[in-house]
Amino acid sequence: MLGSKKLYFYNPMTVVHPQYNELPGIELFARIFDLLGFNVVVVDRTGHLKTPVKTKAFSLMPDYRPFTKSYSQICDERALELLKKSDQRELPIYVYYSGGIDSTLVMSSLLKNATEAQKRRMRVLMSRDSIGENPLFYQNYLMGKLRLEASIKFPHLFSKDAMFIGGEYNDQLFGSDIMRDFMNMYGESSILEKYDRAKMLKLFEGRWHDMKVVDWYVNLFEDVYSRRPNPTGTHADFFWWLNFSIKWQSVYFRMLTYASDFTTKNIDKEFIENNFFHFYGTDDFQLWSMNNPDKKIKNTWESYKWEAKETIYEFTKDDWYRKNKIKRGSLSHVIIHQLQKNFIDEDIRMYPSLPVEDWYNPDNDFKSF
Repeated sequence: MLGSKKLYFYNPMTVVHPQYNELPGIELFARIFDLLGFNVVVVDRTGHLKTPVKTKAFSLMPDYRPFTKSYSQICDERALELLKKSDQRELPIYVYYSGGIDSTLVMSSLLKNATEAQKRRMRVLMSRDSIGENPLFYQNYLMGKLRLEASIKFPHLFSKDAMFIGGEYNDQLFGSDIMRDFMNMYGESSILEKYDRAKMLKLFEGRWHDMKVVDWYVNLFEDVYSRRPNPTGTHADFFWWLNFSIKWQSVYFRMLTYASDFTTKNIDKEFIENNFFHFYGTDDFQLWSMNNPDKKIKNTWESYKWEAKETIYEFTKDDWYRKNKIKRGSLSHVIIHQLQKNFIDEDIRMYPSLPVEDWYNPDNDFKSF
């Protein structure tokens, strides 16, 4: 029982099950996952959007201010920070590696800044898909050089005797998958055009096929976007802010929800402060994102995350990867066969189920449809 506590994480498929449709707001709230996916936990970090689930923001975004550090500089500083943490306790470092842009940049940053002793403590969690997604990186920097382990065993590894580093949050810094759908519908250069409500309505109509629902949600998203400091007003900026503000918390906790029953006991506030790190989850990265809308995407889908690919190129000199690598969903290959916990409360306690009165919030914005 939660009592007065709130949730950091919930499984959407659990709380929007049709058996709860009579609860005010649930039926309309369920429609948001047709757009975002059922692996997304909606928590508005600006504190304005009230959902039908009793949630608490785990990580507030930093207050906007001018910020001049480069993206590559922040990557180096973050790598050095994490390597220093591993030195302080001489902990092995497990690095989640898919071969995609985000995890390749994490590995590049760590390898660029690591001593030989630190490299010997690294354990790269990867799969055959990781090799296929970036074969040159595997051949040049991983095979025969670092200890490689199967990523599928990650739920059984969580311990306070190791550090865990993942590449989450880079999507939230740069934009959203939905941008590709928009570019396919209206042409690639449209992503940098000024926001057009009519185009947004048509895009979402393809997801919901109900103009009343579409109109309601576009109003909701426009209200969320109005909280953005100094918006550029482009479609890219609009999609980025939605991802940055309402999906951040989902990304933090999703790997932890797959912890095995044996390792769940190791996951508490001390663990997430000292052992579990998302490489891109710092204030510096967020402030860079807020200050650099022009460095996230140009006028092609291949240019998405171009600043990240440029930083990888500085280390690998792999010109093909820099020019042609596109975002690809990699996490599903790792978690597809894993069992998930459905709730995490603010004390980092995990639950397979909860009574509806523990998680339902009647004071929500989705009942006024």
